[in-house]
Amino acid sequence: MINTSDFREDLAYLSSSLSKRLKQKFGKGPETCFASLKDDMLTIHIKRFITPAEEVLMESENSTLALQFRSVIIQAILNEFIAEIMCEYQIQIETAFHDWNYDINSGMILLKINQDTIYGNEYQSSAENNKIIKTLQHVTSNIHKVPTHYKLNRLNANSYAIECKEIMLDIEKVLYYKGYEEILLERSKEIKNSYMQHIQLFEDSFGRGIESLFIMWDYENDKGYIVFNFD
Repeated sequence: MINTSDFREDLAYLSSSLSKRLKQKFGKGPETCFASLKDDMLTIHIKRFITPAEEVLMESENSTLALQFRSVIIQAILNEFIAEIMCEYQIQIETAFHDWNYDINSGMILLKINQDTIYGNEYQSSAENNKIIKTLQHVTSNIHKVPTHYKLNRLNANSYAIECKEIMLDIEKVLYYKGYEEILLERSKEIKNSYMQHIQLFEDSFGRGIESLFIMWDYENDKGYIVFNFD
């Protein structure tokens, strides 16, 4: 078991370790790789990291193929990275997710830690959080199923994450269990585009300009994660 306060001192090392693994597997590494830990979420924000092969795919309007290519390699990297973390810090990583935005050349990796292996959580609710959640409820009602439960985490000075439970449509569950990942990937892109169309509402709720937004799905457990990074 680890104390989250103590673990933060090692975040720079973890960022460097992941950056080196990315460079080893992709042939080039990201310009920046910044890790944050809050409650049971370990997130890593990556900037300026696109390979020449992906650039060709994007120029040919094959963004789905580019994402599939990246996902396969990222998953292999995360398997090694997670094994390193669990061995070094005696914590249990339950699930791992990632999302990428080629347009702004930025990405997000999110690792969920088993709460029984950490302590030192400092989650607090506030009126500000309620305003943000109400905005999310309004936006999701026009895009997909409105979640039944929410948890808002301030990851660091420039990032917030919202965990949403019971968010999956029945058809999405069927597609997941049937193995139609490509359709789900296209669906996720559509949802993200819809969120971006409402970005002004979120900026008003946070009281800050939003630089990027990432959405990750836990189809197995009917959850979604939305990460906002500010200007």
